[in-house]
Amino acid sequence: MTRPVAQLEGFCDTKAMPLSARLAQKVSVLAPQIREVILTLIDEIDRQQEERITRREFLEFARQTQENFDRVWQAIHELAEAQKRNEAAIRELTEAQKRNEAEIRELRQTVHELAQAQK
Repeated sequence: MTRPVAQLEGFCDTKAMPLSARLAQKVSVLAPQIREVILTLIDEIDRQQEERITRREFLEFARQTQENFDRVWQAIHELAEAQKRNEAAIRELTEAQKRNEAEIRELRQTVHELAQAQK
């Protein structure tokens, strides 16, 4: 990318990092290869400036991230509470199953005794 000295003025119109008249004058007297390196360097700085985030953008990102974390932690808390309720229900069902099995054993025993008594 070679820029003739005449294009230095157009380069001064960049948004993020304008080339000052003083710098443009100093760059215009440099050897073409050195001028190209300096202009490439300025282009790179300009590109990096455009990619940089502002403090406001970072703070907004941080706020949104915190809100998302808060929602995730709330969901985790709700899931933990639901898990506790499920475990309690399973314990109750297990106890009920044990009682049913005991009653079935008693009924079997009673049926067996009745059958024996009828013989």
